[in-house]
Amino acid sequence: MTLKPNAEELALIAQEIGAEVIRGAVRYPSESGDTAIGGVDI
Repeated sequence: MTLKPNAEELALIAQEIGAEVIRGAVRYPSESGDTAIGGVDI
C-alpha cells in the first residue's frame, strides 16, 4: 500500500525529471476491461 503523501512526493520528483504524471482514482476493470487511472487506460 502506498501512502498518499509518499505518492505525491514521488509524482513531484517524476515531474521534475520530465515524466508525465497521471493523477486520479485507479479503476479495475475500466470500461475497456483494463486498468485505468483517471480517464487513461494503462
